[in-house]
Amino acid sequence: MTLPSFDATFQHLLNVRLVDSDVVLARTDLPASEFKLENVQKGNFAAALVVPIAGANITFPNGWIALDAKLRGKTYRFVTTHLETFSPVQAAQTSELLSGPLNTDLPVVLAGDLNSDAHAPSFANGPAYGILVSAGFLDVWGMLHPTDPGLTWPLFGEDPPLGPTSLVERIDLVLAKGSGIQPTEIVRTGTTIPFASDHVGLVADFTLLP
Repeated sequence: MTLPSFDATFQHLLNVRLVDSDVVLARTDLPASEFKLENVQKGNFAAALVVPIAGANITFPNGWIALDAKLRGKTYRFVTTHLETFSPVQAAQTSELLSGPLNTDLPVVLAGDLNSDAHAPSFANGPAYGILVSAGFLDVWGMLHPTDPGLTWPLFGEDPPLGPTSLVERIDLVLAKGSGIQPTEIVRTGTTIPFASDHVGLVADFTLLP
């Protein structure tokens, strides 16, 4: 998405571009008999934020990626997304996930910036967390660290970096559903200067059950 704007002096016209991408990285050093990716899907949500700018309605799209990972003969689904902040749109996008890529009998892991505060859940703070938990998804951080708020945002507001003491919300989440996987650990990363992002990273481990 590219829009016209001005520089800091308001004397020079320039283009401002917004790019919002979802990416899944997978290891490639295992033989296909042990690890194989199948049924890779992607899409943009039908629900999207629309903002009137300079007489035109500008749509801010959000999307998702889903894939099935076959590990030693058993298949699991992984889904990642970046949900809209504004609550009504976020609720609609979450419903699309539940009727789309999350609608599976496979054990499933959902990870991403859901823009829904699991530390202080409410519709105003982002309805996705409540909707997903009500649909049977397990909050991995909440399960394994019930007394630790696990805040993930914001590390800085823009410059200078403020550090972990500025964190106020837990909006970056790993959720799981299904009897075939058992969360065993989850840790936060990227909490020391120089920060790679204004969000804390998460790494989660699962035991894959027979």
